[in-house]
Formats: sequence, structure tokens, C-alpha cells
Amino acid sequence: LDPRTGDVRALVDGREYEKGSFNRVLRAHRQPGSAFKPFVYAAALASGMSPASPVDDDPITVELAGRDWEPRNFGDEYLGRTTLRRALTKSANAATIRVSQAVGLGRVVETAKRAGVASPLGTQPSLALGAYEVTPLELVTAYAPFANGGAAVAPRLVTRIAAMDGTVLWESAPRRTPVMDPRDAFLLTSMLQSVVAEGTGRAVRDWGVRDAVAGKTGTTNGGTDVWFVGYT
Repeated sequence: LDPRTGDVRALVDGREYEKGSFNRVLRAHRQPGSAFKPFVYAAALASGMSPASPVDDDPITVELAGRDWEPRNFGDEYLGRTTLRRALTKSANAATIRVSQAVGLGRVVETAKRAGVASPLGTQPSLALGAYEVTPLELVTAYAPFANGGAAVAPRLVTRIAAMDGTVLWESAPRRTPVMDPRDAFLLTSMLQSVVAEGTGRAVRDWGVRDAVAGKTGTTNGGTDVWFVGYT
């Protein structure tokens, strides 16, 4: 997706259309896992925090529906006292939960919705770790404000319809809506570049990509869904 216009440049909906016409890009609702975390940190930046703001990444227990929920970091490895930048770089679950509590889950939902997530989002603590389902197109679209200086865009699959003689019968224009402070978009992009440079997204480098890339990985329980959403 072109983050400036919302134009869909490429779309792969499945392996073979003949074996099933279900369009996964548009219709598959899947948990984004940690690929949802940038919205938590975007909300934090909007609330006045910075990439250098301190946060504790230690084991945490949250009461959830009358029961204790203990989200764990991958490999049970914790960073201790760290910064927002490093917490996102290393995709630290415990730190992210604390950040979401500090800014409020309602603000995280609002941030994601304004960016382009249309699917229902609740305010359970697991929201911060990507427990609520979205479609691939929604998630990619919602990353666009990070890449373009803070404007939400509407995805466009068709730009115009013309008759055989070239007469334009219908035409659409890009729709852009400011949803983020450009300074916050710049800072979040810098944080997401750290994810690729030295964090969970560094595998991108193994594929030969050398230029600056910003992005975030996401993995759900058991590797059921594995994501990378990024931009240059």
C-alpha cells in the first residue's frame, strides 16, 4: 500500500484462486500479536512520553475477569528498567502492558481506530499484545500514518473507470485525514527502525535489505500467525 495515497500496489489473497476464492487480505480476521504494539507506543508518544521515557520490564500480574493473568516475555527474558525504544525494539510484553496501563487502554483503542483499524477492539489488557483480530489490509493501512507524517489514508483498489473511447466515467481522489502529530510519527518511525536494525525484525536484513526500514513483527501463540508489517 502506498502510504501517501492509500493505493493498493500489490495484493496476494491466497495460494490458488481455483482451490478457494476466500480473500485473506480483505476478509481474514487474525490476531496481529506484537504487530499491534506500535499503536500502544503511538498513544504513549501522544500522551507526552518519549522514546527515552523509562519503563519497567519485569514479570507482571494483571487481574483479568477475576483471575490473574501473567503475560510473559519470549523465553522468559526481561530487560528490567529500560526505555520505550528498547521495549519496542525487543518486543517486551511486560513493558508494553505497563505502557498501555499508563496511557489507558481507551486511548490505545482510539489511536488504532483513528489510524485505520476498523474491526472491533475491546479494552481487555490483552489488547496491548494484539489479542483482537484484524485483517491484513486494516493493519497495513493503519501503519500508513507512521510512514507519511501522521495522516490516515483510505485504501484504493480502483482509481478510475473509463469507457473504451477514454471518457472517464468515474474517478476517485486520495483521502487523507491528519490523525497523528508529525513529530510523533517521526519518533515512532525511528523506534520501528530500531526494531529492524537490532530487534525482532532484524531478519529482514538476512534477505538482503540494506536501506532504512521501519517495521514490527508479530507472532501469536504457537506460531499460528506470523506477521511483519513495515515500510521504507
